[in-house]
This record gives sequence, C-alpha cells and structure tokens, in this order.
Amino acid sequence: MVRIFFIILLLISTSACTKTTFIRSAPDYSQSLVKSKIALLLPSKVEINQVDAFNKKTRVYEYEDRLEENIIDVFIAKMQDKGYNIKLFSRTEIGTNKLSKDVVDVKDNFDEILGILYAGGAWKEDVAYSIDQKIPSAIELGKRTGADLLVVMNFYGESKTSGAVTKDFCTEILKGVLTGRIDSSDPSEFSIVRLAILDSLTGRVLWTNSVSLSKDMIDTTIENFSDNNKVDRKNLSILFNSALADLPDAT
Repeated sequence: MVRIFFIILLLISTSACTKTTFIRSAPDYSQSLVKSKIALLLPSKVEINQVDAFNKKTRVYEYEDRLEENIIDVFIAKMQDKGYNIKLFSRTEIGTNKLSKDVVDVKDNFDEILGILYAGGAWKEDVAYSIDQKIPSAIELGKRTGADLLVVMNFYGESKTSGAVTKDFCTEILKGVLTGRIDSSDPSEFSIVRLAILDSLTGRVLWTNSVSLSKDMIDTTIENFSDNNKVDRKNLSILFNSALADLPDAT
C-alpha cells in the first residue's frame, strides 16, 4: 500500500513539473536558421476590433493600416538584431512579380496549421519541439524569390469602448451587491501575435510562437490616431521581445 502511495505521489510530482510552451519547433530547426541567407517577411494579417457595450465588434481599418506599418518596422529591426538578413516582401513587389496567388496559398495554409498547432493552448515541451508540419506552397514561393526563409505573421486585437468598460464595472458592482463577492471582469483589451518561420527549400514549419498581452497594447492609441507611433512602437517592442526571446540568433 505504501509503495502504491509513493508511485502515485511520484506521478503527481512528475506531472506538476512538466513544462509547457506556446513555442512549436521542428527537430534540428536551428541548423536551417543558421544557414539561411535571405528571409522574407510576408505582409502581415492585422485585425483590430472595438467592442461596444452590446458586444458588437467594429473593425478599425485606419488603425490597422498604421499598426501594420509599425509592426513591420519593429519586427524587422528585432530580427536584424538577432542576425537575420530579413526584408519585407511588399504587396507592390508581390503584385509586380505576379506572386499574389503563391503568397495567398502560403498564408491560407499557415492559418490552417495554426489551428492544429495551437489547439489546446500550451503543449508539453517534448511534443511542442517535435512538430513535422509542412507548407508545400512555400517551396515554389522560395524558388521564385530566392529566399531561404519565409516569415508569416498574424496580429489580432480587441479593445472595449469606454461604454463597454463602464457596463462591465456596473455589472460587477451589481453582482457584488447581490452575491457579496466581486469577481474581476474580462480585460478591457487583449492582443495576440502568432508567427512562423518556414524553410522554403523543404516547406517545413521550422519555428512558431504565440504571444498575447491583456493590456497596454491598444487602449492607449486606438482612440487617437494623430500621433501615437512612438507608443505603438514601444508596445510592439515589448511584445516582440517576448515573442522572439527564445528564437536562436542567426549568427
């Protein structure tokens, strides 16, 4: 009986110590990163919504356009700091070279794979670090651009309006009066970035990460479009520092 108890205790202890992660990587992925000469960042998919007191979502297209420009600038600078020779593959270049379909195929396949890789949230490290997903359309795009690596990114954010925040506050106060307990409401905003690095020679998904923030990314800038690039860049710098912290340097 004592032996069974210790076995159960050991299993519980081992389970509690199992590390999980939102990073996904292929075996020996770092070798492909180090050998790379040219990396192309495909145009990012950026979606920002404001949520009103009736939970209606409204796309903020003007803010999305500005944010995408800052995402590109900050992300490329961070990757260059890690030694990667990376540049944006702009929409103009894509159109000029008649590669729109190729890029769309890669991004659509990327979205499908995200649904697989991030089902269930964080994974145990031994599983997360042994993925074998491929995006075959990346091979043709790599041939036609000369890039060793392709970088794909999605950015999604939501921010509640002042009316929605006020409604949440009043609702929580009412709950407190009725139940004697006040629970914290949902955050007034959240943002999430998911990115992947693809090997264009084989189509393999080499490395991905998913990072989210629950405050300070959107609220401070979404209401005022005039001159908040510095704030955007500062917040994005924090976000990408977190997202790229475990990505090996290229040099």
